[in-house]
Amino acid sequence: QAVGATEDPATNEKKREKDVELTSSDPPVSPARP
Repeated sequence: QAVGATEDPATNEKKREKDVELTSSDPPVSPARP
């Protein structure tokens, strides 16, 4: 479970999107890429 996750699905979704944005701005470390 992510830190700061709430019981509100909408809030969780928004936080997840924000986390994805922050992660995507980091150097790509995707297991999908060899």
